Amino acid sequence: MKSKLFPGPRIWLASLCLAAISCSRPPAAEKAPAPPAGEESAPKTEAAAYAEIVALKPRKGNAELVRLAPAFLQTYPDSPHFEEVAGIAGEALMRKEDWKGALDCYLRLAERSPKSADIGRFNFQVAICRLEMKEFEPAALLLEKFLKDYPASGLKEDATYRLAMAYFLNNDYVKTLRECRAYLKAYPEGIYAGDILYRLAFIDANDKEVDQSKNIISFLGDFIEKKPADPAVGAMRCLVADTWLKQKPTKPEDPAAAAKEIRINEDAALEHYRKAALSPTSKSNGSEYVYMASGDLLAELNAAEYAYKAAGDLLAKHGEDNALREFRAEFRKQLEARQRKMEEEEGK
Repeated sequence: MKSKLFPGPRIWLASLCLAAISCSRPPAAEKAPAPPAGEESAPKTEAAAYAEIVALKPRKGNAELVRLAPAFLQTYPDSPHFEEVAGIAGEALMRKEDWKGALDCYLRLAERSPKSADIGRFNFQVAICRLEMKEFEPAALLLEKFLKDYPASGLKEDATYRLAMAYFLNNDYVKTLRECRAYLKAYPEGIYAGDILYRLAFIDANDKEVDQSKNIISFLGDFIEKKPADPAVGAMRCLVADTWLKQKPTKPEDPAAAAKEIRINEDAALEHYRKAALSPTSKSNGSEYVYMASGDLLAELNAAEYAYKAAGDLLAKHGEDNALREFRAEFRKQLEARQRKMEEEEGK
């Protein structure tokens, strides 16, 4: 709920008339006793605390919100601003990855305001907190219920994606495949389509019965070429590179031919690792409701670190010392750029 601050009424001081008082005028009423200490200041204190929280809200990375908003809820449980401040507290705690604290906020909101217009969002955020706390089965159940109860919700795409992720992280690949396909059918150009395709390719890469290597390299390669700025491209490149390294020589009986083929595969892998490590920072995926400390940037950063190590190992193996030094220097520059962007986003 977007908060609005309304200034209090302006008080104008009128001049006092010092005309003579008629003798027939009744005596002034006796002055009422002053209220007990603290009784008059309490509403002002609540109003001031609320105003401070609302003023801080636009600064998404402000650590003060994490302190002030929960304290407000504890101090003023009957405040008319409780629902709004609890929502602010939940968002701030999620940005700080305090999933337990955020979960408590949204559970209190759902219990306190079951008829709120935002009850669906409260339930969704409870599911997200469970997912981030690695409670995958409870999260999946909550997301399934959310999709059933709110089929027209603006959060439907996010919920469909998170449900697929809950199953994926719980190693339930049958249900993962089902939900990934459901997402792609409903949102073929969705904000999470790239990541969904990466998860499907990852499952194929772990197929113990059929070698899917060529399909993975071809399929992900096509996606990377068409959408090089997608947040999932870093992870895709790492998977493609890993797949190249798993390729076995077609003529193992010929040592020279096998060594040449292995080097070709390693060079192809190195190219993808280098690009994953040195890619420019990606844009936000646009999700307004999932606060994971610039989640797409963190995912890209993790992929970049993995690619950095893998590329460094290959360069060292090939004895390319100069190329390795240059690569490490460039990576440090990119890492600093990523970190600055994350700090800027958190400080907005």
